[in-house]
Formats: sequence, C-alpha cells, structure tokens
Amino acid sequence: MFFFAGRVSIRSKPVPIDKIFIEHWSALGWKHEVTLVDKIAARTLAKAQLNPTIAVEPHGMDKEYLTVLHKIS
Repeated sequence: MFFFAGRVSIRSKPVPIDKIFIEHWSALGWKHEVTLVDKIAARTLAKAQLNPTIAVEPHGMDKEYLTVLHKIS
C-alpha cells in the first residue's frame, strides 16, 4: 500500500499524518517498509492568509511523504 501525504499543523501544532497512518495500519497487520520525503522547493501547498481568530500565519507544507506498507501474511 502506498500513502502520500503532507504534514499539516493545527493552531501551530504539527500533525504527523504519515506517522499516525503507519501506527494505525501496523495495528491492523501491515508492516511499514519505508517513508520517502519530497522537499517541496518550487511550490507551496496550502498557502493562506493570516487567521485572525488565532493570529497565526500559516506556513503551508514544505515536505510531502510517500509511505510504503505491505500486508503481513
């Protein structure tokens, strides 16, 4: 199984979606093989303006993660 995701933050706290995904699927009988990192140099994802509610400037994602798992038989 391949899972492609970027890490995001909620109210300036990072949410490691790739690690959460690995933990969840490992508990269901999948084995984590490798996670490949793509540093986003030429583009910015999730660009937004200052959120006035929490007064935090969003930074977008600077990396994307390709996680590879396989089913344990």
